[in-house]
Amino acid sequence: MIATYAYKCDGNEVIFSPDTSFWITEIAGEDGLEININETQSAGSIGTTHDASSVSSRDLTINGLIIGDCEAGKRKLNLAVRPFTDAVLYKTDSNGVKWYLAGEAKTTLHTEDKIAVSAINVNFSKKVPQLRRQQALTDRIGIMPFQFSFHASFPYWRTVETATTVLGGLSSMWFPTPVSTSGSWYISSAKGSVDTDVYNEGNGETEFRLHLKATAQCTNPRLYNLATRTYIQLNRTMTVGESAVISTVSGERGCTYYAEDGSESNAFADLDINSDLEMVLKPGSNILRFTADAGRNNVTATIKAPSGVASNV
Repeated sequence: MIATYAYKCDGNEVIFSPDTSFWITEIAGEDGLEININETQSAGSIGTTHDASSVSSRDLTINGLIIGDCEAGKRKLNLAVRPFTDAVLYKTDSNGVKWYLAGEAKTTLHTEDKIAVSAINVNFSKKVPQLRRQQALTDRIGIMPFQFSFHASFPYWRTVETATTVLGGLSSMWFPTPVSTSGSWYISSAKGSVDTDVYNEGNGETEFRLHLKATAQCTNPRLYNLATRTYIQLNRTMTVGESAVISTVSGERGCTYYAEDGSESNAFADLDINSDLEMVLKPGSNILRFTADAGRNNVTATIKAPSGVASNV
């Protein structure tokens, strides 16, 4: 399976694959990231002292071809590649896994002069379905090279598919069919252990969302990271039917609270002042502890995060 791409911006989407009129010939900056290492050295010392490291943002330059009706294809690309507008670049790899980068266009669309069909090598035109399907060759039909750049502040690829891990409360169990009244079986079970290993299969840190759903009264639910010794705590007494979503995702960090009737409100002020809203899941094991001042088992707590985060895919 050949990797395919899609670019989506404000409802406009362009799919790049051999089956469409948009081909990608080269992407620069797709793999590998620059790591910034800060060091200091005092006079007369041997070697340096490592102070900090950081990963740079990512810039991609996408080169390709518009095949077929070049002017119509150019208009469609221009609608998608727009400045000052959030966009997402998707990649479906050779295994069928869909990844994405969130960012925005760094340059507007640049195109070169169209190559008319009459000037295209006959053998090449036979290999291009978009040209082969044309019943009449007009001046509009041909090949037009294009280029644009994309900037991703968060440089890691993330999977569209999310992984959900239950940290506490009730989790559903298998319901036997056909239904039998004999024997003992359960429709749910309470998670006994307060510690849960949330495993990040990628090679980069990933942000997450913590979902809380109350089945009875719970006071001050708390998520504690045993490795970093930091926590996130909601200073509130939750009652049956109420829920909350606490996000550490860049651009949406905070808490949204949902009443029993479904109405929502901003509950950022209800987060403990020392809550770590930059908490992430590091590559590998992450031991998280879910507790509460009272009624821990009365809240179903789940972590939702991309099932994979990687520097290159």
